[in-house]
Amino acid sequence: MWSPADIVDAAAEAIRRAESRLCKEQAVEGIDSLQERALQSMLESAFIAAGWTVARETRYPSARPRSKAAGARCDQVLTHGAPLQPDAAPSLFDPVAPTPPEGACWIEVKMAAALDVEGSAPGYARALSDAAVRDAATLASEPLIRHGMLLLVLFGASEASLRRDVARWVDVTLATGIPVGQPRVRALPIRDLRGNAVAALACVPISPRDPA
Repeated sequence: MWSPADIVDAAAEAIRRAESRLCKEQAVEGIDSLQERALQSMLESAFIAAGWTVARETRYPSARPRSKAAGARCDQVLTHGAPLQPDAAPSLFDPVAPTPPEGACWIEVKMAAALDVEGSAPGYARALSDAAVRDAATLASEPLIRHGMLLLVLFGASEASLRRDVARWVDVTLATGIPVGQPRVRALPIRDLRGNAVAALACVPISPRDPA
């Protein structure tokens, strides 16, 4: 129903188009300097262009009984046509046949650049070892999420090094007991303005963790 390959292809196309635009503009900063909010907007547009309905910053199912201000939120939630089932009391404005949480694709996005103008970027390892693992654990802990994905958007010196980082992340995450699947990876060249010559995108499926 939800293909990691389709999702990473759409995301890679968003990066490809943005990189092409920056090259034409001869921008002084590259796509590896992108702010996360801008990346999220780019991904939303790409997912819509691929034919999906997108909701951003959506509360996780387990947080829905709480107040609207409370609860962890997922970066991007995709559905096939009908919007996600509202978490408030039904109203006349709700879709006739909303998509339940089990039918949606819940995506957490993590972006990190391995290098900056001074060399190794200190936040790169932290983003992979802490933030990305934490997001994967959150997706796995939600029993109503049957289609969870972690989308890594990484920038580095080479495709080989980034693929190794993705593989290492999968091994480390599996060792913690989080049920992650085989990543689908796409890589493309970018302008090397601060040491990063490649963008690699990896879509990693996350299965619900066995409550037992």
